Amino acid sequence: MKKFLLSLSSFAALSALAAGSVVKITGSEGSWGLTFNGKPYFVNGGGGGGSKALLKEIGGNSFRTWGANAAKKDLDEAAKYGETVTIGFWLGHAKHGFSYKNQQALDDTERDVLETVKRIKDHPALLTYTLGNEMELGQPDPVEMWQFINRLAKKVKEIDPNHPVGTVVADIWKEKADHMIKYADALDFIGFNSYGGATSVGKRWRELGGKKPYILTEYGPKGAGECGKAPNGLPLEWTSTYKAKWYNDVYEQTILADKGKYCLGGYVFTWGHKNEGSPTWFGTMLPDGTKLEVVRTLAEKWGKKVANRCPQITEMKVSNDAPAEGESFTASVSAKDPDGDMLTWMWTVVDEASFYGEAGLGLAMPEGWDESIVAGQGTPKVTVKLPGGGNYRLYAYCFDGKGNAAYANWPVVGKGQKPKKVVKPVKVPYAIYADGVASKFYASGWMGNTGAMKTDDGKYYAFGFFREDGGWNDTYLGPVVRKDWLDECGLDVPTTISEFENVIRVFNEKYGAKFSFAMSRFQFNGLAGAFGAYGTTNAGWSWFVKDGKVGLGQVQPEFRNYLSWLNMLWDEGLMDQDVLTLDDTSIKAKVHNDQCGISVTSMGQMNNWNNERVASGKEAVGIGIPYPKADDGSLSSVMGGFGIGNYTGVITKTADEETM
Repeated sequence: MKKFLLSLSSFAALSALAAGSVVKITGSEGSWGLTFNGKPYFVNGGGGGGSKALLKEIGGNSFRTWGANAAKKDLDEAAKYGETVTIGFWLGHAKHGFSYKNQQALDDTERDVLETVKRIKDHPALLTYTLGNEMELGQPDPVEMWQFINRLAKKVKEIDPNHPVGTVVADIWKEKADHMIKYADALDFIGFNSYGGATSVGKRWRELGGKKPYILTEYGPKGAGECGKAPNGLPLEWTSTYKAKWYNDVYEQTILADKGKYCLGGYVFTWGHKNEGSPTWFGTMLPDGTKLEVVRTLAEKWGKKVANRCPQITEMKVSNDAPAEGESFTASVSAKDPDGDMLTWMWTVVDEASFYGEAGLGLAMPEGWDESIVAGQGTPKVTVKLPGGGNYRLYAYCFDGKGNAAYANWPVVGKGQKPKKVVKPVKVPYAIYADGVASKFYASGWMGNTGAMKTDDGKYYAFGFFREDGGWNDTYLGPVVRKDWLDECGLDVPTTISEFENVIRVFNEKYGAKFSFAMSRFQFNGLAGAFGAYGTTNAGWSWFVKDGKVGLGQVQPEFRNYLSWLNMLWDEGLMDQDVLTLDDTSIKAKVHNDQCGISVTSMGQMNNWNNERVASGKEAVGIGIPYPKADDGSLSSVMGGFGIGNYTGVITKTADEETM
């Protein structure tokens, strides 16, 4: 019976969202409100990849996105839980090479936004649209930017008058407020991303002349530049317990205080986990979904009670946060569990971040040094010996066994030589590769086609990222091209460097597109093999052996010829002039905006491009193609991908063991 009643309840929630939603901002200055299908609606939401089921369970009713590539999928997921979505449209940033004086780029952006609005405007889970996210930061042409956003907002509302249109900015100050008020009057609301200023952002908006309602589109703890520093000079991070108090203060002092006046609700950041500043700085959960105290805090604010509460850490002490080389120190924490649950402890040391700013989709998890905990693991007090020189962060986690946790951390500085991670051998129940043993595994992925990385007599000298399938899948990184454009232009897949250059020229003439790439994927050696060259921009990766002699790639005449070819593309305007600053996010935007039809990237990135096109109702058009050869058919090297240590991809010939 309980299951049957649950099904009826779920059906009722979906039925309420059966038709296209109608959302209105009601009231007037100083008494703003929001209605969803005619009923008052206040946003209690989250931004991030955390569980939408848990969001619903603790009283949440909405989530936001930063881009619209997966809008239909996001809206369908929201409908499943009776939630709504603020669909964000990513607008270009100056730091990614986007210019609001580039009419073609603006036209492409407008086309993509309006096409998506037409597709999703009648979805029952749609709440609002936001145009851009913090695109005003570092913007050299703010007037042109706000004028474009204003025009775009009007066109969105012409297509869909049933959903408010706003924008999202990083906090607020006078110049920004003045520009929005003067040039963007078509916006229905403003979204503020605010952290250290989150308890006062609404008040400051009004003092600066703001009259429109707002949503707190991101709010979270103070960042690395706002929490103070340890004696060793590294930034301090609040405990999970103190962060929960801060989230509570923001909700009380801004969201609730302005409810029914100017604030339409808020989206906590980040709902889930993100490595930015540290592995825990902005997360409401640990990477495995374990809940932190902020989840309980939100539940209480949103009218729900949590059966079991999180542990609370009250203090962390470190005897020396800059020990001498080889010197040990002690660390301890004090904690309690409100429900009396037995706590278990886990300590670790991780590499400190080298960058504390905004990190897009998040940084890779840092290297861990569990072996640095030399005594006391599993207790509230430990002895620590750092692995060597460098900056680290010491973590203490406690768990209650009920899916909840708390943490504290402290930055520490080690003296001496920076350590290298040593993987200790372990006994496994069976051999993966061993002399005289038939392997149960087929080579793939990181150690794929190992035959490409050994001498003719069978001796291995490096492992690159090579795969078994042949062609494009032989390597992790390689050229990609738009197949639909090849077909429209009557071109075959290029196999030589001259054919490759011809594709660049034809795409530029017909579509205005340029040869473009993320520098992290290209590294300037992407196509060097077509010129008989061995080399990259990093001298440490460019040594080669040829005719029994060791050489350095960059000083060879073949590499000079390769650079001359790249320079020719640059001078003739065939290469994107932004390549030195492009990353995976910005090159993807250029691909989606038809500004790039041929590139060098990874299989994973190309698949992301294709998947996002499919999610937005378009055809997947990106295909991988072989590395172009010289016109005489020779190929000296390829950008294979990550090998042991660095990038490795050499066409091998017989060489004796001493040479190797």
